[in-house]
Amino acid sequence: PHDQRPFEERQTLVDGELRSYFESLFWAGIVVASHLPSTVFPTGAGEDGLPIGLQLVSGPYQDFKTIEISRLIADAIGGFVPPSAFSERHAVVVMHLGVIWPKGVDVRRQTHS
Repeated sequence: PHDQRPFEERQTLVDGELRSYFESLFWAGIVVASHLPSTVFPTGAGEDGLPIGLQLVSGPYQDFKTIEISRLIADAIGGFVPPSAFSERHAVVVMHLGVIWPKGVDVRRQTHS
């Protein structure tokens, strides 16, 4: 379940240990802060059935490489498969890089409504 507490109080379980939620954002953020292009792609589901993705990073101005390599890998392993509890009536399909956004998410501003 999603942790609804204030951001600085949120925690996530990693290998049986509670960690600050912010730690998971650090790794994605370091790439953005470095101004390197990156693309996240689906790699399957974990033991809990939730989707797992990887972030592919490239050199400056090499966006086309991360996008194409991510597409090829995702296609080869079957693409994004929604978790079993994620039904079509709870989602809208947005043809924006093949992303499936949950209902209530405004993809233009990427904020929850």
